[in-house]
Amino acid sequence: MTDCFTCPQPANYAAVALQLQQTALQAENCIFALEQRLRGAVNQPTLVLPATVGAFAADTFQLLTMGAATFQNSTITSYNNPLPRGVYQAGLSFNISATGALTDNSYRFAIIATRNAYAAASVPDTFNVFETSFEASSGAGTDMTIHTVIESDGNDIVRFAAQHGNAASTCIVTGGLAWVSRLSDLDAPRVVI
Repeated sequence: MTDCFTCPQPANYAAVALQLQQTALQAENCIFALEQRLRGAVNQPTLVLPATVGAFAADTFQLLTMGAATFQNSTITSYNNPLPRGVYQAGLSFNISATGALTDNSYRFAIIATRNAYAAASVPDTFNVFETSFEASSGAGTDMTIHTVIESDGNDIVRFAAQHGNAASTCIVTGGLAWVSRLSDLDAPRVVI
């Protein structure tokens, strides 16, 4: 939270006019800062990368491989780097399909997770969201799209992954896009009493 305004105290009635003038000046300063944020809101830092993965076995958590940036207007250049402090939308869209025989009605997961960039490898990810779908015997694959909101304290990295239960053969992920877009700061203006 950002402390922008002070309130006149009831015991100080003689200085209310002066206090109101000071409050107006404080409000102007705070409004200017909010206006700058609002102007920046129309072009928030965003990174979009293509996401794929080659054949991987059933019941394994498989991180997606990221390609060169499809769109980037920020200093965020990789999902391996911590996100700057703030609130973000992260999303993932892809097709996951069997490379051979199909296990009828086997599950498919699309996963967006965060983890502390400086945590030991033994520390598990924090799972923000996962989507489950089941593939019938069509063989066309399963299109999946998910998104979530992430609050980063400046130490969080985002991980995009897939998992499947197709025991009859491996699966691949194609046509994927992974994105992170900044929504706002973690603080908000308030009146201090």
